[in-house]
Amino acid sequence: MAERIEFVGNPLPTGLPGFGGGTVSVLILPGFNTVVAAQQFGPVVDAPTVVPPSPEPPPGSNPENPTPNPVPPAPAPAPPSGSGFSSNFCDKCTPPTAASPENALLKTYAAPSSCTDCQGTRPGTIDWFDSAATSSNSGLFHGGGATLRGKEFGQNWEINANPSAGLEIGTAGSANGCALRRDKVYVGTTEYRQGARIFDGDTGRTYEPQDLEVCEGGQTKTWKVLAYIQ
Repeated sequence: MAERIEFVGNPLPTGLPGFGGGTVSVLILPGFNTVVAAQQFGPVVDAPTVVPPSPEPPPGSNPENPTPNPVPPAPAPAPPSGSGFSSNFCDKCTPPTAASPENALLKTYAAPSSCTDCQGTRPGTIDWFDSAATSSNSGLFHGGGATLRGKEFGQNWEINANPSAGLEIGTAGSANGCALRRDKVYVGTTEYRQGARIFDGDTGRTYEPQDLEVCEGGQTKTWKVLAYIQ
């Protein structure tokens, strides 16, 4: 029988110490069961480096010097590092993320964690942010510290720190909108302007205070009335 039988089979997983892209052979020999033998090795891969625990024995481990106090277990060795290290030695926890539309408000809450770190402990919660807006056309949005607006089902509202913009629900001046400005108030198509002036959007008329001469008790008096002058 030859001193060495070589047959190239399926590749071994890379990253094992001393096996860099090695292969295996499945040998069926007379008088033997099926034999799997490693053959043809690639470059040597560095073995993982593990930091061993402290060589100092904990208190109470010496029978000649016992201790009545509970002895905590020694800390676990640090996870391996180096080119042969695999992330499968422990779970890596990635907090969930949520993409938010531009200028969307954010809300935060605590989500239970299913992660277990390399020491076997489980963090209690993961705090993360979720968008208060589901799209650019639905939700709550802000424009810096001066503007807050909401959109939903084609309707919108806005609060603006600028008194010239003020509060707007729907579209100011439209039949289903209203707004509060520094110089006027919109209710549907009607505008209550600065001073005693009202603009009727349905008729296009502006009502303003007018002088009305009346006779009262035989005397002529001047009344102030809100009227439209053609």
